[in-house]
Amino acid sequence: MLTVLSEGSGQNSCEKLRVVFISSGPATKFSSGYYVAKAGKSPAMNLLAQVYDIKSFCWTKRSEQPIDEKLVYLLDGLQITISLLRCLLRDRFKAIVTTGIPVLESVPTFITAKLLRIPIIIRETHWYWPDTLASKFTWPINKLMAFNCNLVICPGKKAYAYWRSLGIPEKKIKIIPFYASVLQIDPQIAKLTRELHAKFRNEAVVLYFGRLIKKKGVEYLIKAFAKLEGEFRDVLLVVAGDGPERSNLEKLCAELQLGNVIFTGAVNEEVKPAYFSFADIYVYPSITLELPEEWPLGVVEAMSMGKPVIVTDAVGSAPDVVQQGINGFVVPEKDSNGLYRAMKRIILDKELRKSMGAASANIIKNEFTYDRAAEGLTDAINFVIQPKTQQTPATIQQSSEISLRTTA
Repeated sequence: MLTVLSEGSGQNSCEKLRVVFISSGPATKFSSGYYVAKAGKSPAMNLLAQVYDIKSFCWTKRSEQPIDEKLVYLLDGLQITISLLRCLLRDRFKAIVTTGIPVLESVPTFITAKLLRIPIIIRETHWYWPDTLASKFTWPINKLMAFNCNLVICPGKKAYAYWRSLGIPEKKIKIIPFYASVLQIDPQIAKLTRELHAKFRNEAVVLYFGRLIKKKGVEYLIKAFAKLEGEFRDVLLVVAGDGPERSNLEKLCAELQLGNVIFTGAVNEEVKPAYFSFADIYVYPSITLELPEEWPLGVVEAMSMGKPVIVTDAVGSAPDVVQQGINGFVVPEKDSNGLYRAMKRIILDKELRKSMGAASANIIKNEFTYDRAAEGLTDAINFVIQPKTQQTPATIQQSSEISLRTTA
């Protein structure tokens, strides 16, 4: 069974220490956490629950409403805060894992943790600070929290480099791949995939899967696809997802007289793998706006299904998941010509398409599995609840023998 070192004696104990995870924000149909909230605990959290008594706090009251997270705070801000404080004060947590500002729940969480002397871990995915009026006011608070928490964890190199450049000591920051999402093919998904192939008998299928908001840069993908459709009649672009930009994107397709673009609308979590299985190439064309594109799950999900991926340099995970020319391409943001050339190269070379897909699957298998995410989070929690050991990021790597150990 999986065991955890007890906080006092240094002996193994079957008692599970309580840890609370604060969500990245309220779940709505237009929020990034919608599908995560709908699906419940992720497989990584389920693995972590073998070691710790996990409590997740996520505001889901508006989960079925197509509204922005900011509006949720205006409608439910007081209720969210009261519910969170009740959770933190009622239960005896040994560690708190939360995100930083601009998620408002992080402020009362941080204050409560300090008052109760509970170790706090802050997940930081920003690789530049949001350029909004509200963010400019919250920046001093976020920096104060990051410098005074017990540990900062980042999912990848961009966020890590940013926070190190701001002065976070090396001993207080670590890269942990906590954003894992691995898709699986079961009989139902295989059947749906066959149905999609039977309905759309195209030689090459390009997929975008995500929210339809300005930051995602889908308009540049559509313009790039227009050039492809002019050269290849047998290509298809599937735009899966919904959001406030959908009508503008559909108008753009009409203006460009594109006949091979399909808008699916919102896709249920249960059938999502079928779209990734159906596709030949996955494209994530994000652009830099006020809010950074931090760590989109769609990219690693496509890779887990063995697909070549094309992303822009505005994607925070690009340096971690895309090996240029090996499993896909990173192109400059807002560069429709670059997207077009990358897609064309993969479409023309079926062997390259195959090898890139295999490379994507291997990267996920070796670096971004649920096991790796759970082990990393366990290491981080052990680090903050055992301050007497005075561990450093180098010794955190060894602590999995304490935390995620299989015993006879």
